[in-house]
Formats: sequence, C-alpha cells, structure tokens
Amino acid sequence: MIYETFSLIQFWVTIFSSILSMRSYCPLLEELDFKAK
Repeated sequence: MIYETFSLIQFWVTIFSSILSMRSYCPLLEELDFKAK
C-alpha cells in the first residue's frame, strides 16, 4: 500500500515536472493556457 502510494506520487511528480519543462521551452503554450482561463 505504501509502495503504491509512493509510485503514484512519483508518477504525478514526473508529469508535473515535464509540463513545467515544456512550458519553459514553449512560451506559446503558456500563452494559450492563459487565454483558455
């Protein structure tokens, strides 16, 4: 149970960090996300 929770957290951290790195590389993506809100 603890291991499953840890792997789930690791999974979300990986996705979140990849999104942040994508945003730093793509200002256009950040601009589109701002317009969507």
